[in-house]
Amino acid sequence: MTNYYEELGIDRGLSIEELGRELSHQQSTWIRRKNSGVAEAQGKLLLIEEAQGVFKDKKSRAAYDKALDAPASADASTNPSDDRKASFEKWRERARSFLADDKFDLARTSLEKALAYVDPDDDEGNTSFYALASNVYANVGDYRQSLDYANKAIVLSPEDPDARHQKAVASYFLFQKGYEDNRKEYTRPDPAKCQKAYETAESSALDALSSARAAQRTDLQGRDAGLLAWIWYSFRSLSYARAYDEKETLAMASEAMRNGDASGLGKDVIDAINKERAARREQEESARRAEEERKKREEEARDRKQRMDAAEARSKTWRNCARLAKGLGAAVFYFSIFILIIRIFINMSWYPGVLIDIGIVAWIAGETYLRPGVSTFNLSSITVYTIYYIINFIYISYVYIDCGLIDSVESLIYNVGIRYVIFFVILVVISRLIGKLLAKLDDSKNKEAAR
Repeated sequence: MTNYYEELGIDRGLSIEELGRELSHQQSTWIRRKNSGVAEAQGKLLLIEEAQGVFKDKKSRAAYDKALDAPASADASTNPSDDRKASFEKWRERARSFLADDKFDLARTSLEKALAYVDPDDDEGNTSFYALASNVYANVGDYRQSLDYANKAIVLSPEDPDARHQKAVASYFLFQKGYEDNRKEYTRPDPAKCQKAYETAESSALDALSSARAAQRTDLQGRDAGLLAWIWYSFRSLSYARAYDEKETLAMASEAMRNGDASGLGKDVIDAINKERAARREQEESARRAEEERKKREEEARDRKQRMDAAEARSKTWRNCARLAKGLGAAVFYFSIFILIIRIFINMSWYPGVLIDIGIVAWIAGETYLRPGVSTFNLSSITVYTIYYIINFIYISYVYIDCGLIDSVESLIYNVGIRYVIFFVILVVISRLIGKLLAKLDDSKNKEAAR
């Protein structure tokens, strides 16, 4: 029986409150020493942890003091193997208790103490102990030691599901650590340095799952299935990994969920796969929308081109008609002037007045449509208009005077000169408006076709 008074140097005469303060003070001191690397600190902290449980109240302390002061029983066992077994059981149970409370350092110290009392002939007891040791060392991050103890347990009991599970966990973390260390050392991981560790981790997980299924251990089945699904999913991109099958991985993760999924890895895999599927669906939907948009733009471009071609053909037809109207109008205009000149010298009954007006309208409207920015009243046009007007003025004056319709120069100027100038200007303006209207209509149709 451990004498905490002597081991920790505590005065037995202290009250229960004073004992509590003393233990707290020592615990703080040894925690600082542990952080400084003092080797014996972990053992002292374990003793303090035990002493705090013993001295938690007066009743517990009184029972401990009574047992400490009791004389050794006359019939007490003197068999060293019994004492060894009792010590082993005590430290193993403490290790298990500390592990359950997530006090992994204390659990490891208890294990180290229990190792001194291991019975080499107790295969069954040692199997569970080595599996416990593997679990403890895995939780403190010593995965190599964890794997060693798992292998020891498997040697003693090859089908033990706990030992198989611990080997799978240790193998996975050893591979993961080696893979991450390798990535830090190299820009791209060297497959040769990681492949064997990956194969060990995968095969260990498969063996553990088979063992858990055979033993009908649903708790371990959920953990092992989740671990295997996580290995398949997390390292699916590695060149040396097994061919990734999403459905198989999802089925494995679902098996973990059905059996409790205590590690949560099954749910993590399912969530990750569902997220990837959603992302793929969104990507496919985006690609589909992009393809539809591309086809729509192509269709619109074809329609626009067809409209532009049709508009260009229409504009070309209109321009050809305008050139024809301009040419015919000019020809009619000059022909009418020629007729007027002849009529001055030859008595003819036909007067080409309407024909002249039609020629002027066609000529000016066609010119305006073809060149809307050019003024109709340029030098050449004014010269032609002036010649036409003078010839027409002379002829009409002659006719009016000959018929006795004009009795004075003022009447001639008013009735022939001014009125005819006004008529002629109106005719030119109307012709220009017709040409501009046709040009604007053509331009608007072209713009509409371009949209």
